[in-house]
Amino acid sequence: MRPQLITPRKIILALLAVVSFVALVVWLQSGGKVALLDAVPSTAGKIAWIRDGDLLMATADGTNPATLTTGTSEDNEPAWSPGGDTLTLSSNRDGVSRQVYVMNAVPGAKVAVLTNSSTSKAAPIYGSPDDIYFLDGGKIAKITPKTGDIDAVFPSADLKRAILSGQSDSSKPTHIVVAADGSRIFGAVSILGGIDRFAASPDGTHFFATIKQERGEILVRYAADGTLIIFGIADRVLLKPTKDGVIAVFCGGEPLPQPALLIQSAELGGVLKPGYVVESEGDLPFNATQESVVVQIDSRPAIQPITPVPFIPTGLAVSLDSKKATITSTGSTDKTRGVFVFPLDGSVGDASSTGRVAVLAASEPAFSPDGSQVAFVSGDDVFIASAVPGGSAAPVNLTKGAGANTAPAWSPAKK
Repeated sequence: MRPQLITPRKIILALLAVVSFVALVVWLQSGGKVALLDAVPSTAGKIAWIRDGDLLMATADGTNPATLTTGTSEDNEPAWSPGGDTLTLSSNRDGVSRQVYVMNAVPGAKVAVLTNSSTSKAAPIYGSPDDIYFLDGGKIAKITPKTGDIDAVFPSADLKRAILSGQSDSSKPTHIVVAADGSRIFGAVSILGGIDRFAASPDGTHFFATIKQERGEILVRYAADGTLIIFGIADRVLLKPTKDGVIAVFCGGEPLPQPALLIQSAELGGVLKPGYVVESEGDLPFNATQESVVVQIDSRPAIQPITPVPFIPTGLAVSLDSKKATITSTGSTDKTRGVFVFPLDGSVGDASSTGRVAVLAASEPAFSPDGSQVAFVSGDDVFIASAVPGGSAAPVNLTKGAGANTAPAWSPAKK
């Protein structure tokens, strides 16, 4: 009797092979998420945060709590994908140095490592749908989860190599601060001092970054064509992206009157005008104060002052529609302590006197997707307050004294 070429068993095996292949394609196209087997329920109205090194999630009223990660590792810095179905975070769960991870926003989901090198990673955020940006040893880098490709963004390897080819000490100034019209030199700065905070444009064509100096830190913008622009220097610069640039807080310093160019010494001849003025032959100077200023920087770029702040803020957040911002403070007086919300149209003269929504010592603010509420950290707890100044309702304690809580991040998913 001749064996059958087609049997029910062979048909089933063939179907399983086809299903497995399709699942693999879906997994690759979704950046490693098995959508068919690991569907993510809507996270609309949910907040993720860190408690004692673990990642948790709950609705804004504290109901439906869920523990997303557990263990002896220290997970931190959660950031949501644009659709609210996955989270990226930094963690030391696979070793001593912190790396970048990604996971579906469901309890028990696999926490997949995206990077694996000796340098410590920090501040991962989603950029374009296919990319995650992060700090890699004080430099901005990018990873594409679908392929695993990692690229240095700023300073790039070529830029760093070009700078160091002309000098032996990376701590020395690398660029001259020159007025855009070539009429004056403001001083000198280094772009190799290490980046603390950054923001990416929606299309990934330019990046804002705060770079450490021997004294204070500078705010610069790096464009894909290699152009470097500086906006000012302060003890500390906070920044968050908007639809058309960034909101920045110069803490204990101030912005330049206008954006200036960063030029290497060998290229000055083609930029400076005859009779140019030298304001400083050394480092870019600034006068340290106990006050701050909030500014808006657009894509042109141009600097627009928003509001003065008579204290040093601890945190900054911008609503998703880029219409309002909030700053937090742990100040020692009633006037300088709390959570302050203000519009970004410049209509508020002093946000600290009119925009308070909470009087608690606060840090790490985060807006709800519709901008109606703001989450923040006070002590070891996460609170939620109305984002409308002058309201009578007290902030709601989301975590109620359970552990040490930090890094609230509101899902952008829509209801």
